[in-house]
Amino acid sequence: MNAEYIYEIFQTAEKEHTPDLNIGMAMLQKTKPVQDHAELKRIREFIGRHYDTLTNAYLNGDRASFAAAVVECEAEDAEQEEK
Repeated sequence: MNAEYIYEIFQTAEKEHTPDLNIGMAMLQKTKPVQDHAELKRIREFIGRHYDTLTNAYLNGDRASFAAAVVECEAEDAEQEEK
């Protein structure tokens, strides 16, 4: 998962005062488009699965800790796939 792009989704949603992150993602698509629709779906689903963790990491205001949270979430997903 691209932690930087996900962080920018949160930033865009906050900056534009959107009611949810999907709208923030759509707005970010204007300036930083992701052409692969399957990738956009994976990002939306990832954010949905890990919303609370990612939100808390974003509120910390540190990109490095946000990126670390994304890595932890990816590890959780990998663990779940193994089961």
